[in-house]
Amino acid sequence: MAQREIKFRAWDDCEKKMVVPTEEELGYWLDNQNKGIKEFYMVLMQFTGLLDKNGKEIYEGDILERDIHGRGVVKWNEVGWVCYAKKDEQNYGNLIGATFLSGVIGNVYENSELVGKN
Repeated sequence: MAQREIKFRAWDDCEKKMVVPTEEELGYWLDNQNKGIKEFYMVLMQFTGLLDKNGKEIYEGDILERDIHGRGVVKWNEVGWVCYAKKDEQNYGNLIGATFLSGVIGNVYENSELVGKN
């Protein structure tokens, strides 16, 4: 079984843009998060290890256009990476091995207007 690459991107809430955190920024953020300190301007999103049908990496917080179920938001839960319909938080299925994904159409920070529309 191949290991997935562990990497993150982050929403910089001060600059209102997506960034790739440096190792130092990531370490600082994770260390303080583990201590219960949550006064940060960056929201981390982890790479799922999956690609959409166009080869684009899928991250937590991405909005997916799905063939059958409309749009959903990628989140982590007790069973793994799943896609939720934002409207009612209904789980539309585990992403592992999913072949029904049309593609990433945005993310919840830069494209919030797309969330919940089916």
